Amino acid sequence: THFRWHNRLTNTLAFGHYNGSLSFFYQSKKCQKNCLIPENTQENAENIVIAVEWDILSDDYLLAANAVTGTRLIDSRSLTALMQFKLPSTSSHIHTLAWLKNAPGMFVTGDTESGVMRIWNVSRQNPIENITVKVTVGFHELSVLDTPYEENYDEPPSSPSKANGSVALPPARIVCTFADGGVGLYNLEQRRWEFLRDLGHIETIFDCKFKPNNPNLLATASFDGTIKIWDINTMTAKYASPGNKGIIYSVSWAPADLNCIAASTAKSGAFIWDIDKVKMIRRFTEHLSLDATGVQQTNMLATGCDDKRIRVFILTTNSETPLKIFSGHVAKVFHVRWSPLREGLLCSGSDDSTVRIWDYTQDSCVTALKGHIAPVRGLIWHPEIPFLLISGSWDSNIRIWDVRDGACIETILDHGADVYGLSIHPQRPFTLASCSRDSTLRIWHLSAFSSRIYASLLANRPWNEILGTAEDAMVAEQQQTLLCGPMSRQLRANFGSETNNQNMKLRSFSEFLLPPVGVKNCWTLLDVILRDNDSLLPTDYSDGIMHMKHISKYKISQAQELESIKMSKFAGGIGNTSKEEKLKQAADLYLKLGHMQKYCELLIEIGEWDKALAIAPSVSIVFWKSLTERHAKYLAKEDSEDCLPYYIATGNYENLIKLLKSKARLHEAVLIAQIAQTNPVSYEESGITGKHLPSLKTKTNPSNKALLDSTTELLADRYFTSGQPVMAANCHLSNDQYDLAMSKLIMGNELELAVSVGMALKGHCSSEYFETAGFGDRNFTSSKKFEAMAGLSNIEHYDKKSKSENLSVTERIENYILSSSPGDALDVGISTIKDMISKKNWNVDEVYELIQYLSCVRTEKLQDSSCTRQRSELLALASIVGAIISVRMRYDSLVRPLFLNAKSLMQQENLELPISVMQINAFILAWQSRILSSKDEAPTVLLSDDLDNMRLDDHKQRQILDDLYQLAGKASNECLRGRVICAGSSYPSHSDVKYCSVTDSRIHGSAFFLENGQSCMALNNAIMWALANPFSPLNSGALINPF
Repeated sequence: THFRWHNRLTNTLAFGHYNGSLSFFYQSKKCQKNCLIPENTQENAENIVIAVEWDILSDDYLLAANAVTGTRLIDSRSLTALMQFKLPSTSSHIHTLAWLKNAPGMFVTGDTESGVMRIWNVSRQNPIENITVKVTVGFHELSVLDTPYEENYDEPPSSPSKANGSVALPPARIVCTFADGGVGLYNLEQRRWEFLRDLGHIETIFDCKFKPNNPNLLATASFDGTIKIWDINTMTAKYASPGNKGIIYSVSWAPADLNCIAASTAKSGAFIWDIDKVKMIRRFTEHLSLDATGVQQTNMLATGCDDKRIRVFILTTNSETPLKIFSGHVAKVFHVRWSPLREGLLCSGSDDSTVRIWDYTQDSCVTALKGHIAPVRGLIWHPEIPFLLISGSWDSNIRIWDVRDGACIETILDHGADVYGLSIHPQRPFTLASCSRDSTLRIWHLSAFSSRIYASLLANRPWNEILGTAEDAMVAEQQQTLLCGPMSRQLRANFGSETNNQNMKLRSFSEFLLPPVGVKNCWTLLDVILRDNDSLLPTDYSDGIMHMKHISKYKISQAQELESIKMSKFAGGIGNTSKEEKLKQAADLYLKLGHMQKYCELLIEIGEWDKALAIAPSVSIVFWKSLTERHAKYLAKEDSEDCLPYYIATGNYENLIKLLKSKARLHEAVLIAQIAQTNPVSYEESGITGKHLPSLKTKTNPSNKALLDSTTELLADRYFTSGQPVMAANCHLSNDQYDLAMSKLIMGNELELAVSVGMALKGHCSSEYFETAGFGDRNFTSSKKFEAMAGLSNIEHYDKKSKSENLSVTERIENYILSSSPGDALDVGISTIKDMISKKNWNVDEVYELIQYLSCVRTEKLQDSSCTRQRSELLALASIVGAIISVRMRYDSLVRPLFLNAKSLMQQENLELPISVMQINAFILAWQSRILSSKDEAPTVLLSDDLDNMRLDDHKQRQILDDLYQLAGKASNECLRGRVICAGSSYPSHSDVKYCSVTDSRIHGSAFFLENGQSCMALNNAIMWALANPFSPLNSGALINPF
């Protein structure tokens, strides 16, 4: 049942068996088999070994836990049980255990039926501490991370018991998993969760369905016998059904506002679960053996069966004979789906790995979609685009098909196992949910389609270029993707023929086209900023990020609601010792002598802080404040929540916020910072009903505004680095930091939303952000000029004009590009760039602008064999300039790859450029030393790359690095400096393991494929590369456009 290799002795192995015994296997000595069976095992047939762990500090000792008789300390050499550990109750059982690596002789166990973690010492039979970390469910597994112990010599010596009477626990971080799929990281010393996801599935997820009248909720059905209800905004499970004795294969939400779910199971028929009552209200035990799946359209029912056929029935007749039978699949048909937008069009998924499209009116298979290599399970039509079909398969892939020509538009490989369920958000048709045997639920955004439609809306294009009929959309030559579904038509009807209310239009369509996380919250914050009307706040406003002016009001309202529930707090005393007794006697003497200050100080020594603080004002208020600050600091070190009132009483908000930040409790830190900025609030005691907030009397404290701003920025950065740029922008909007909000949207590549927010804010934010968001492609300036020139004259005109000597360099390049000899633009541009770089103090921005112009030369011209050397020079120069731009913009991960790309081109083509290969090597070494150095001193570095064995001493490194920073210059807007992090960048991949061709690091989140269709980059890196260098890193001359 269990086995463990020895931690230090190779070829030493311990086994635990079903009969409760242990076996020890050695390479160099006799093995011991089926020994150490616990007493009374025959009476306990289920007394299997459930855990075995070798002592990390011993060659012979190990812990073994049995399901019924509990845990023993075993000596494997003498084959004896040294200690039988006893649980507090006979109803308690151990399920998992692990040694505490920083505390010799101590280990931790997790219970089977409850989330009780017990701390043990091998010298005692009973646990030294019991901690309930989860109430409703038992442990699945726990593991102690390797956390180095750091002794704090600044802290005063303390007793082994804390002030509240609990035992001081060793430093340890424990990964805990639970039977309900929950997982968390527990800090044992501080007795708190550093991370906790309460619920999750632990087995295959077969089905997922959005709730029709509240599509922010998503239900899943699993092999583990449970239904989970997920909030897709936070991706956390809010509800879980009681465990079912059988697999749950499918779920269906009840109609209207009934908060119930029907589910079908493998063994127990079907049941209905009432979510509000948290119980099953009805079970159907008549179990039918179904071998078909069927779907209905108007009066027609289609079924797919084990006999490989699809049958269509007319429901208005009493005949049981199908009207039509379609044949073509060579294996079982698992799913059939009618198109919601085209009458008579039907798709089917089969175990033969194909998806087939059938036209009921033509009695034939229109298209066979081939690409999957395993049975097809998930199948769904897009509700707005009639030619889009999405399928999921046992090959772990999700494929998006264009049924007009049978092409697979996109393949999603991120799931690690069979894909079963697919569901589209009822109000956001470009948000897709999928579930899999890898036990994950994933939310996808079909941005390739929604971005084009959003761009048309932002450009205020006519409605007939956005909306259309299914027949129009099915035309293969149609350039624009048209929306044809009922949701888009309803949105169009809401605006009538007038489009004056642009903000409302952008809000409605952004919530329609964009993924759900943070978008609604963003528009609510914009309403608060622009309208200043609290009566319009939605009921779920407090679930998201609130504006700073509402946080205090809401918290007071919340406190008043809870005021009727008061809990007593009992604190245990510290055990008396001889030392403490002597200190008490000394304190009594000082008290009788009238030395109150000494009396208070000795009370503190013995832990009687409350008494000391009560007496301290008799000395002075200054003394009381100093003691209060000391007490707060002491409590903070002890990780006690009681430090909060003392910090606030003394006005020490900075340390309190620092403490909350260290615990990653940033939302509370923002609240404290806001209180500090406005001074403690007073409020009028008036009845609070419904969602109305109390009126506050605030007094602004400008000196703490910086504290509020920095705390808000830290919370925003937390969201941003975790791949949630919209939530990061919402943090800044809540604090009226409009420019920072725009910068987070831009750097998160949420350009459409950034334009919408910029249009809504208008004069509130800088126009620079609006322009940057609206035109992610840096070619805008030059392309706008070309657009203005296009069609005005013939090629001969530009041939003649390009020869004029009165034109500037940029004007000559423009005319050459539009002339019959665009290659001449390369000669002029490259020659000019070389001359500029040859100067001592050359301007990177001027060179960068010329490179942007030259990137407008047609790709086919650049790729022509006659332009090989010109192309190589241009690409090398673009990479050098791109590396310097990356230094300026803090695209740190791309500086070295861009320099190496330039060096490679120069060596391959023997290019002679003003910046030599040796200079590039020096730049790379100096930059790498900056990355490798953990302190201010930069070490001498020799890289393993082919850098001609160049060595740089400390002084030379600093000098070159200073030159590089000076050459890069400062960014025009500091808020736009820093790496780009797109939504979902931190999510793991499973089967879809890709490596970035530029950085050679594993890609998390979305990948961007380059022009050869094989090489790819992380989307974050691709965007930063395009902002620094317009040309692809494959050096083909093609442009890179990941926007």
